[in-house]
Amino acid sequence: MIEAKVTRLMETVERIMRAAHRLVRAECDEVELTPAQTFLLRALDVHGAMTLRELRVHFNAAQSTMSEMVGRLARTGFISKKPDPSDRRLVKIAISATGRAVLRARLAELRRRHRAVLAALAPEDQERFLGAFETIVELMDRAAGSAPAGEDDEA
Repeated sequence: MIEAKVTRLMETVERIMRAAHRLVRAECDEVELTPAQTFLLRALDVHGAMTLRELRVHFNAAQSTMSEMVGRLARTGFISKKPDPSDRRLVKIAISATGRAVLRARLAELRRRHRAVLAALAPEDQERFLGAFETIVELMDRAAGSAPAGEDDEA
């Protein structure tokens, strides 16, 4: 019984991820950002400069994954890395003016796409759609508390 549900969950998660990818994939002035890069820029924009460790904790990501993403964004000039004035051994990562401009364009495009998705639905279906996503997030957060760590996760 549980195995049939596991298979159904796997298939449904794949479908959700493909559909979500189509919804959030957007180009910004010929600059391609992955959803993860967009989330990282947004976190820096909202929370201010962070150390790599703080970013890892915020995103629950492995050191190698976060280091690679920060490196890519630094090479594009979307973020800057500077020594922390309170502890010169640490590096603070901050969104740059260029990164902020690209982020603003990306978020405007995402809002446009999300508006189009909702506009295609009747008002009662809009509420059902949003409620379904809110329920999914709530249940996934609850289930994630008991999920085993992946092989790329670090304690």
